[in-house]
Amino acid sequence: MVRVGSNQTFGHPQLPTREPNPFFFQWLRPMGSGPLSARLQVDNTSWRNGHTPNIYMGLHFNTPRGDRLFYFGGMDIENEYMHTDRAFTEIHIRATHLGRGPRDDAASARFVVGIVWSSILGGRSYDIEFNLDNVEPQAGSVSPAWSASLPVARNETDPGGAAQYVYLGGQAWGLPPLLSANGFVEVRVPWRHVIQKLIQMGQLSPDSLADRPARPLTFIVGIEQLGRLDNELEVRGLALFDVAP
Repeated sequence: MVRVGSNQTFGHPQLPTREPNPFFFQWLRPMGSGPLSARLQVDNTSWRNGHTPNIYMGLHFNTPRGDRLFYFGGMDIENEYMHTDRAFTEIHIRATHLGRGPRDDAASARFVVGIVWSSILGGRSYDIEFNLDNVEPQAGSVSPAWSASLPVARNETDPGGAAQYVYLGGQAWGLPPLLSANGFVEVRVPWRHVIQKLIQMGQLSPDSLADRPARPLTFIVGIEQLGRLDNELEVRGLALFDVAP
């Protein structure tokens, strides 16, 4: 556990020593008038060890539920109108690669946007994420699982079968790259089309939508990295909404 932006140190079983806090966040408003944006930064370039766990920071849409205020992703399952297979995400996003740690040529990162939902009938959660862009390692090529150009970069189910993770290359699905853009990029994801296509491809079972309606639990946008890197993500205009059938 570490508080974002604090002077706490970060510990993990894969790290032999505790390291400086890599997580930073702030709200930004342009000079004059303009939309508020959220700035996320993951910077572990000063870490002593280059063999790092997956370091992730992102924005999630979460709602407290229950008497003890457990935080579940997203919507109130009983009352929310949203349909997973009609959900549509729109976001303006800017990604910046700021630097690499010393002698860490194998470090890589990806910028992701996704949606998560659970099937009460099927007893499984589903996590679909687009790799919009990546910082490639200087030594070798980017891992296929982190590719932004493969239609299906990774599709796996956890050992207990309670969750399925599908990672898609955003550029293979017509979404714009981020790092080569000059400024903010508009990303629009019609989840209905994506889910229907994955079912047609055999990458997702029709049972994933057995609950009628299947309701999204979490929206994800963030940075994930392996190794010592300094990356920044700025997000504004986030909207997740239902498209009429």
